[in-house]
Amino acid sequence: MYAWNHLEHKWKVVTKKIAGKKDFTLRGTVNVSEYMMDHKINVLIQDEIPATANDYDYTFVWMSDTQYYSMTYPYIFDTQTQWIANNKNVLKIKYVFHTGDLVEESFKEDQWNHADKYMKTLENANVPYGVLAGNHDVDHKTSDYTQFYKYFGESRFTDKSYYGETYKNNRGHYDLISAHGNDYIMVYMGWGVDAEGIAWMNHVLVEHPDRKAILSFHEYLMASGTRHPNGEKIYKEVVLKNPNVMAVLSGHYHESQTIVDEIDDNRDGKPDRKVYQMLADYQAGPEGGQGYMRLLHIDQDNNRIIVNTYSPYMKDYNFYNTDVYPGKDEFVMDLDMQPSEKRVSTDSFEVNVYTDTEIGKKENVNSGMFAEVQWNGLTENNSYAWYSVVTDDFTGKTVSKIWTFTKGKADEQYHETVIDITMRKHPRTRTGETQ
Repeated sequence: MYAWNHLEHKWKVVTKKIAGKKDFTLRGTVNVSEYMMDHKINVLIQDEIPATANDYDYTFVWMSDTQYYSMTYPYIFDTQTQWIANNKNVLKIKYVFHTGDLVEESFKEDQWNHADKYMKTLENANVPYGVLAGNHDVDHKTSDYTQFYKYFGESRFTDKSYYGETYKNNRGHYDLISAHGNDYIMVYMGWGVDAEGIAWMNHVLVEHPDRKAILSFHEYLMASGTRHPNGEKIYKEVVLKNPNVMAVLSGHYHESQTIVDEIDDNRDGKPDRKVYQMLADYQAGPEGGQGYMRLLHIDQDNNRIIVNTYSPYMKDYNFYNTDVYPGKDEFVMDLDMQPSEKRVSTDSFEVNVYTDTEIGKKENVNSGMFAEVQWNGLTENNSYAWYSVVTDDFTGKTVSKIWTFTKGKADEQYHETVIDITMRKHPRTRTGETQ
């Protein structure tokens, strides 16, 4: 339920409820001075699937476990990325996550060719995206990343403006995304997260404390809705230690689960932030998941992210029936989505202006010799600036930095500079100009 705040001139969330099969009552409380105008309060009741793109500021899309599409149903994979590309402007899509298992069998080139082709649809549409390796993208026994490196290694992304830094040839990496005044850092770590990888993630997050962080792994939450032991390790050693982490995405297990932890960063007994940890993997469904993927609609004015699940292949919302499983595929993330205030400060600012007014000129100056000119007409106690240009007969040219001085007593008629000219390839004379 929304109510119109006439002081702030916008709709604000008053209350909400996850619908089930039975009828229910929505009841909320508002401040009369803020919400009543002409003895009326304007109220709007709305489903969590946004009616139009006007209900949010921009969208992130989250794909995962497309392995069966690469192996058996490539047309579903094609439909997913083509839909994202086609709706880039309509849905204001700023970024796409992929949390691993691009292919089912890492040794099958045809599956990699499918993944390569359909993810390239996003590149051709200039939609930023990030990927990581799932357990099926590497050798099961040795965790060999060779094939993943071949198709989705660092070289694929180095020319992307949003690509931040790589860890071991894109085994891990981060992307930098900005939208509507909010700066994000999307941190990825592929299959086999170890102590070195955790140290790298912590280093990256500490370097970007003012960016809202979303972490992506293949394995984090289990189908039971609890953290896997590896996920628990990441939670304790990365999530808890970095106050800018707001969400964790993962796949691997065939389920849809969400847990929310409230974290007291400053240990004053009050929660400072919420961290939404989500699992979304639909591959156990018909046709390898029928193309369902998550849409994260960011509504900054109301400090929330509206989450729902959509399949462009089925043209249908939500894999799980919302009447039977309320809140599983459609819910709201309550987060502080206000942009951080940014201020740039500097100790000094300098502008150097090179003029073309010539003070004097010396020609035929040999290497190792001194060149000097007299600057007449200077006024006592005034400041002056000058620089030198040295050229030769072979288009060679050197320009010095700008020096400054203040004219002293009247008997100081000129300011002297020494120019050391070193001849290398062409031992001929040079001309020195002082300006």
